[in-house]
Amino acid sequence: MSKETDSRIVIDRKLREAGWNIEDANQVATEEPAADGRADYLLLDSRGRPLAVNEAKRFSKDPITAKAQAEEYARGLKAPFIFLSNGEVIYFWDYENHPERLVENFFTRADLERLVALRHQRRPLKTIPIEKTVCFGSDEREVREYQRKCLEKVDAAIESGKRRLLVEMATGTGKTFTVALMLKRLFQAGRVQRVLFLADRIELARQAKEETFDIYLNDYPSVLLTGGRSSREGQITVGTLPTITSQLGAGGFSSGYFDLVITDECHRSIYSSYKHTLLHFDAIHIGLTATPDIGRYAFASDTEKKLIRNTYEFFDCWNPLTDQGNPVFSYGILDGIKDKHLAEYDIYSAKTRITSEGINFEGEIIRRPTWSGSSVSRIAFNFRSKNLSALKIPAKATASAKPLYLPAPNVMPRKSAVFSMPNIRSGKASMPKLSRLTLPIQRPPFVVSSAKKCRSSPYPLECSTPALMRRASKIF
Repeated sequence: MSKETDSRIVIDRKLREAGWNIEDANQVATEEPAADGRADYLLLDSRGRPLAVNEAKRFSKDPITAKAQAEEYARGLKAPFIFLSNGEVIYFWDYENHPERLVENFFTRADLERLVALRHQRRPLKTIPIEKTVCFGSDEREVREYQRKCLEKVDAAIESGKRRLLVEMATGTGKTFTVALMLKRLFQAGRVQRVLFLADRIELARQAKEETFDIYLNDYPSVLLTGGRSSREGQITVGTLPTITSQLGAGGFSSGYFDLVITDECHRSIYSSYKHTLLHFDAIHIGLTATPDIGRYAFASDTEKKLIRNTYEFFDCWNPLTDQGNPVFSYGILDGIKDKHLAEYDIYSAKTRITSEGINFEGEIIRRPTWSGSSVSRIAFNFRSKNLSALKIPAKATASAKPLYLPAPNVMPRKSAVFSMPNIRSGKASMPKLSRLTLPIQRPPFVVSSAKKCRSSPYPLECSTPALMRRASKIF
């Protein structure tokens, strides 16, 4: 039978991994007299004041059974936090504010000291006004009505104690700008000090930092992690899941390092091999997605249904009785078109040699056909006039293009999106598989060739501007 001393060997090791020197009585006190007993561990701050009680149980015992005892010790010692562990699992408990929750490892001293500081800075989010316009660099930018509603819904969810929130906003409706508005409010209300913003490609991470955070949130320094042991001095850390994953473990990001984790295009992250990375952080999680539930759920394949459910389940907003997700806020593509914030779209049916003739395999190698210039399907965008036109698809097609909706005279749209959808098998309903190429307008012309590689996904996929520019330069 296991003994408590056995589990303490593991607990000691995990405390060391979190940076605690258990031999230093100025950091960790053991068997500290408290109430009618002794606290197994008492973690101290840099001034020797109690930070957390850690109650240890043997491997075979659920550490939750020590809750009442640990709370009594913590209140007597005036320690604001509690850890409960049997060496195999660890619970963190902010017993005056939240229920206990599982965490992957112990928090560092700096993590706990930051949480104590946030307690003294916190104020209600409703005391922070939601402005109709904000200064964005040297410009003034309107905060649209749906963006204000999103902020209100997120505020209410956080005030109610919710720690996982899903926000659905269609492409082109300003998710990153809305996030910046959200972050500033949370900083001002003393709710967060450290934020992690995750994008699925480094180009998108850099774009969010340089084009939004550095401009609107210049009072809250941001840092872009691109690999290696990069600087972590910023209040906003921007990076990709692979980069952050490489910086976990000993000496890396602890479970309590961030107060808030925002995952852009979260539907491509939470069901992948990086789900563990998101679960590593004991933080408020906000997921951003354009279209997690494409089409009617009832017509989706079993695999697609699993992906949809996983997104909603991770953010605690799936209703199994109705087979529907209930995000904190939703503003879809039809809403954007109705409100004249997004352009209407047309569907053009086109054939390519790949779709009509298929691909020949030689073992595991694809034998590429000989393509003439006229047989390659291309989508080109013409910016010579003050409208955005989709040219002929493919090169031999004669269909004319229609100009898209422009928000104001002489104003070019910031983005255009192209969706490609394979034919649906006749006689069987199927969820469309889409790929999206989003083209921020910088200089003409842009060309996206269907012969070029782009990662496939059951959901829309953005391709980065630099990559598109490189492709365009090669095509021309």
